[in-house]
Amino acid sequence: MNRRGAVLPLTLLLVLALGAVAAAASVAALTSARIAHNGSAYERVFSAAEGALDRSASWLVSAYAAGSPPADSAAIPGGALEAASYRGVAAFKREPRTGDLNGNGVRGEVVRYDRSWGYGEAVAAGGPLDPGEPVRVIRASAAEGPAFEELALEIAIERDSAVADPSATAAWRTVRLRWSSAVGHR
Repeated sequence: MNRRGAVLPLTLLLVLALGAVAAAASVAALTSARIAHNGSAYERVFSAAEGALDRSASWLVSAYAAGSPPADSAAIPGGALEAASYRGVAAFKREPRTGDLNGNGVRGEVVRYDRSWGYGEAVAAGGPLDPGEPVRVIRASAAEGPAFEELALEIAIERDSAVADPSATAAWRTVRLRWSSAVGHR
């Protein structure tokens, strides 16, 4: 066998193998960088959606203090936190048409923060005791690029009887009842 003729094919195979290893390494590095970028985008989007919930709850408290609580459904002024834009909507929680949460025989009515719903949990958690206000569901969503997050928070807004002036923001407070999260990709 001719040794001179075998060196060139072996060299070409070695160069191809090294090229494949280098290509795989660069693809892995790019994928890792993309995963890290997407992970931080999802963290920012979650933080923005959480901030939107807090701002929405504060906005509702301010509306109550101003003497003009919003109607059944209200758009919360949107904005941006870091690079993620957010928006929110607050609506009364309603019973499903197929269910009766408080057992009074009427379906689809506005759920009120009373002894039949949410009240016991809030009392156990040290919450204030002002039954009768409608439960509000705040839905806040935030997006940045392909990252998307939607959070839902059910709250009751209550009058603090220890504060004499009902137009003071401190006269009202929120009781957080339940929340849920839905992560998405657009």
